[in-house]
Amino acid sequence: MGLNHSDVHDGKYTDSYYSGGKYNSYNSFAFEIDYIKRHERLMNYKMSFSYISRKFDMNSSYSMHNYERNIDAKFKLGYISFAFLPEIACGKKLRFIFNLGPSIDLLVNGSQSGSNYSVNGVSVSGTDYYSASDTFSKILIGLKSGIGFDYPLTDKIFFQFKTNLSTVFNNFVSGKNLNYVTVHCRNASLLAGVCYYFKK
Repeated sequence: MGLNHSDVHDGKYTDSYYSGGKYNSYNSFAFEIDYIKRHERLMNYKMSFSYISRKFDMNSSYSMHNYERNIDAKFKLGYISFAFLPEIACGKKLRFIFNLGPSIDLLVNGSQSGSNYSVNGVSVSGTDYYSASDTFSKILIGLKSGIGFDYPLTDKIFFQFKTNLSTVFNNFVSGKNLNYVTVHCRNASLLAGVCYYFKK
């Protein structure tokens, strides 16, 4: 369990009327449970199940002739994340670890606050300008990596500290936003916890 920080930023503009988005991210939290098939070898196998909170401000504008559409809101999104992470581990008492592999994040909850959506300066709601869970992609495909160390507290209990870095391959936004912009998301987490070693 630990801190999480998401870096959200625009990629390629697909529409000349889009003037670019501004994003400001906040520290949030992450919770992770790992299963590691560890041998007395260099390469091991790990499966990761985690909950990731992404918290940020988003201000974007789309202007065309006499039409202007804005998103100006604070978003808090919650994702369940699954990852398969082959792991390199070395050392005896203090064991250094590095892992890298594919991940998939599923959007399970979202909230927003602020002026939210507006057209020509007038706030709107309803079917045209939807909830946070409709503004952002419900499935994110990415690559996740981690680096850290294990230290034994007892024969079967270990303390672990690590940092996770991940990047999303597909568009972070969805719905009408897909028409004019690609938004990227990177993630960094600092995690600490305990591990139990199931020895025979």
